[in-house]
Amino acid sequence: MLILSNSMCKSASTIIWWYKNEVINRTTPVNGNRGLADFIDSGAVSGEGCFVNDPLEDQAVDRMMEFAAQNGPTVVKAHCYMTPYLSQMIGEGKILATFAYRDPRDVILSAIDCRNREIKSGSQVRFPGFSSVEAAIPLIQKQCVRAEPWIVHPKVLKMQYRDTVANPNRQIHSLAEALGVQISDTQVEEILKIEAENKSGQSNWMEFSQAKLTRYPTEMSPAQIELCNRELGRWIEKFGYSIEESCSSSAVPIDSSAA
Repeated sequence: MLILSNSMCKSASTIIWWYKNEVINRTTPVNGNRGLADFIDSGAVSGEGCFVNDPLEDQAVDRMMEFAAQNGPTVVKAHCYMTPYLSQMIGEGKILATFAYRDPRDVILSAIDCRNREIKSGSQVRFPGFSSVEAAIPLIQKQCVRAEPWIVHPKVLKMQYRDTVANPNRQIHSLAEALGVQISDTQVEEILKIEAENKSGQSNWMEFSQAKLTRYPTEMSPAQIELCNRELGRWIEKFGYSIEESCSSSAVPIDSSAA
């Protein structure tokens, strides 16, 4: 089966993708994960390594499903829009899709952090437009528009960032259940031990840096929170978050001066 690991940016999507790989590799030795990079890099679909590019065209979906059918369960990472064909394949159970997401206000802060880190290190900057909360609003609106069809789709397994941070053990068991495999407590402990060892030795391992449940109430100013609530409010509430804390912050406004 093709396992599509999709998400909003900065929502623990990389660690969730890694969890899936670990679960499949430990429970289903015959799988497509090890051959996926060569398949994608061959040009069969647009992408690099384990990641496929948006837009995900119908023919590319068919090629990936065929690859998974021939090689065993295959986990593909993406940040893509829902298409009618993807929705149909997910609805029919031909693709198992997960979607990782987060409070849009915290996505903004995490993307600003990522931009600033990459500027300081001289790396390629993946979020150049996230120079401030105010500048990020139209960019995060696009993220929310892309996320909404995934979050409301009844057959997509939704994975909130706060749940991944608060209880990774439960998230791994939920993934195993969705994948239809049996994973032991010992195997889950082994996965979490590897994660802990890597986090202690590498900052920002698997794009997982601060791992705070919620950031915006203490890191945004009241005016910035009000702006986000006004411009993003319908998605904030639809995604299961609250806009009631709009005046609770005394933080200094976030800007790009630290870059």
